[in-house]
Amino acid sequence: MTPLRRALLRASLLVLALPVRALAQAPAPSPSPSPTPAPPVEVAPVPAEDPPVSALEPPSSGRPLPDAIVTRASGTSGVRLPDWMVTFRLRETWEDNPLFEAGGSEEDTFIDNAAMTLSRTFRGSRGELTLSGSGNGTRYHYDSDLNRFGWGAGIGASQRLGPRTVFVMSEQVVSAYTRDAALVSGGGVLLPLTSTFTSHGAAEISQQTSTRTSLAANVRYDRVDFPEEDLPDGAELALGARFSTRVSAADAIDLVYVHQRNTLGSEVQPAHSAHAAWNGSRGTHFAFGLAAGATYLPATELTEEEVVPFGMVDATVRGRQGSLSARYSRSVSQAFGLGRVREGDLVSVALGRDLATWVSVFAHYGYGRSHDVFDPTFVFEAQGYEGGLRFSLGGGLGLTAAYGRRQSSTGDEPAVESGAAHLSLTYAKGF
Repeated sequence: MTPLRRALLRASLLVLALPVRALAQAPAPSPSPSPTPAPPVEVAPVPAEDPPVSALEPPSSGRPLPDAIVTRASGTSGVRLPDWMVTFRLRETWEDNPLFEAGGSEEDTFIDNAAMTLSRTFRGSRGELTLSGSGNGTRYHYDSDLNRFGWGAGIGASQRLGPRTVFVMSEQVVSAYTRDAALVSGGGVLLPLTSTFTSHGAAEISQQTSTRTSLAANVRYDRVDFPEEDLPDGAELALGARFSTRVSAADAIDLVYVHQRNTLGSEVQPAHSAHAAWNGSRGTHFAFGLAAGATYLPATELTEEEVVPFGMVDATVRGRQGSLSARYSRSVSQAFGLGRVREGDLVSVALGRDLATWVSVFAHYGYGRSHDVFDPTFVFEAQGYEGGLRFSLGGGLGLTAAYGRRQSSTGDEPAVESGAAHLSLTYAKGF
């Protein structure tokens, strides 16, 4: 397969990716919300609004994975995208509770969606710059008031400042429904259907101090606003540092410190986190990540000091025709939309297998249970599963058929659940 065809296939699958993979496939939010950005040269164009199929939104479609600093096993594939990449998608969805309300919506409905993404990458002798954008229109058959236009825009850059010094940055803004906003649903919080405006920015400078060691300093900023609902807006600012050493050809040790400021309405909750991580691989078929540490939350006028342990286990097995990955993590992060700092346990499993050169099957499951760090009686849970088929039709065309369900409960409120099936057709072209 040529490099261009690999890039086209990767972009097609990214655009077709479904929201359930938040817990199932992507790493959980970092317990020490690490601001390390994924290298922009490996970040795909801003994806169009994804279908509301199952549980949680994958961080890969929003902010760069916050715990990429924890486990290198979960890094990107490194596929080089063409200078220009354009993708079109048509999707038809059936959902039985589109508003995601307790007791179900008035009726199930069909949802039409058309989307387009476009990216442009500029390359120089010492760096790259990528500009990306997306737009999509959604039509609900049973309630025209839900019809909306969503959009996203992003920029990513990498620059080699010296023989051993690299600077990377990324910025992204997205207007979408709650279920399609990675910063909201990626951490296990499933809210009723409402509009959001999210922004993410990250930057890192790293220095290779020797053949085996490196130092990095980084910053990350995330913000979520709810312009149409009385939900608390929130923001996170994180400053971090990392020391890395490679102990063998297949193993590396990271030592990480992060200072974070969580803004919850008019209140600010600082946090200090430190952890050590061991990341490695055994051959080409097995990769893993282990991490342990703690997060310290100082006392404020409204809260007492707390110390919360952190742990993570991540493993991926790859074969010729598929892969299986599993992850458990315990973390502290902001629950956007709830106005709380939460301690959460997240478990996920993801399976993918090629049935033939033109068709593959996938399945994901994720479960999260969290509670307010300062109020253990406030508990919220979320889980979801999804399965389906992907078809490569040739010529840049792809077809996906999937079904999934998601379920959530928050505090004393009744549980909410929804199921959806969708069929989408995508065309991707790079040049």
